[in-house]
Amino acid sequence: SLITTFAKIFEKTIKKRLVNYLEKYNIISEYQFGFKEAKSTEDALLRLTTQIHQAINNKKPALCIFVDLAKAFDTVSHVELSRLLGEIGIRGKPLSLFESYLTKRLQCVKIGNSFSDFKEVDYGVPQGTVLGPLFFNIYINDLFKLQTKGSVVGFADDTALFYSGENWEVLKKVVEEDFTLVLNWFSSRVLTVNLDKTHFIPFTAYRSNLPDYTFLTVMNNNLPIQIRLVEFVKYLGIYIDPHLKWEKHLHYITKKIRSMLPTFKRLVSILTLEQLKMLYYALVECHITYGLTIWGGAASVHAHALEIIQKHLIKIIFKKPYLYSSDSLFDETKFFDLNKLFCFKVLAKQYKRRDELKPIDHDYSTRHRETSFQVPKPRTAKFTKSYYYLGPKMYNLLPEDIKSCKSYTSFKKRLKIFLNENTKQDISNLLNSMQYILKSYLK
Repeated sequence: SLITTFAKIFEKTIKKRLVNYLEKYNIISEYQFGFKEAKSTEDALLRLTTQIHQAINNKKPALCIFVDLAKAFDTVSHVELSRLLGEIGIRGKPLSLFESYLTKRLQCVKIGNSFSDFKEVDYGVPQGTVLGPLFFNIYINDLFKLQTKGSVVGFADDTALFYSGENWEVLKKVVEEDFTLVLNWFSSRVLTVNLDKTHFIPFTAYRSNLPDYTFLTVMNNNLPIQIRLVEFVKYLGIYIDPHLKWEKHLHYITKKIRSMLPTFKRLVSILTLEQLKMLYYALVECHITYGLTIWGGAASVHAHALEIIQKHLIKIIFKKPYLYSSDSLFDETKFFDLNKLFCFKVLAKQYKRRDELKPIDHDYSTRHRETSFQVPKPRTAKFTKSYYYLGPKMYNLLPEDIKSCKSYTSFKKRLKIFLNENTKQDISNLLNSMQYILKSYLK
């Protein structure tokens, strides 16, 4: 929708009040991560992959259905949304205001120089507006309250349902019954599931432990339909595979960054060093760091190609020979290699989540009890590469003066200095849980 500047200001004022109301009474599910302050796609991915890692660590079969909704924002019923607003306590004049905002919007179709008749729009939240996404969150919120045996993770209309059980056959039966219930719920809200693009992935540490079935049979409008098993799914921009190896995703990032090499080769003789560094952060490092807390623990054999491309690009920017020492390159430029970027992102995320995490609980008093967190017990090697394990493990090993930073900005600043003061081997030891004697830069 194209709206006036005044309308945007008015909507932002209304949105602020509506958000305050929703947060005050905890109306929107904590597992809906879309369009919420201080929440991101990474938080949704962390929630989902943490559950998968926990199941694999406990050696239980796990399965996830990734739901594709067809034109979700365009099929929101105004009548149903009005009813839901009333249910959460928005009545009287505020409800009338929202109803007038949604209704009596007209649209037409233009083909060449011809226009169709105007028709009133009875469905859909206005896209491109300030309030539209918030209304969608309210509309889909009851999905997270369904009495299912699995858990729902969502970012707006990108929805995933996670299940874990004792064995594959029991899990199959549970998921089929549950997803039939979910499909009925979507139908009741006039939301259409794109069944051709809705798939499931089983998760296990070993290939030999995969289930012997390749589809799930669920009922949709009293008709049996099949949900197919796939080798990987792209969810919120990350390719997820059954063994969380991240090979497909690393190949995707490497290919994207490799395509930028010719551009940087041309620009190196035109732009200044500072401009090239800005381009690197904007066009390259943003792709590397997106979702890094989720896939950063991938085996080095899968990450090797990405590491080579990253080094090649940095050498181009700083006009270094192709065979120039990589260790010297990162020491001189102060750019972070893949491992240091992973450490930085994991520790920064851990700092932001420190208020919601459980501190170490001893029977005796410890000096730094409040700034250290319980580390889950690993039962598999794969679990030791997950954020759920590495986050508290690495954070506990940070110098106390860094952990006690009062703001996120100062924490990141000190953390960058700290990581720059440690060698590549120090960081490797930290990630591999070998030895944790790192240099302290403060006296």
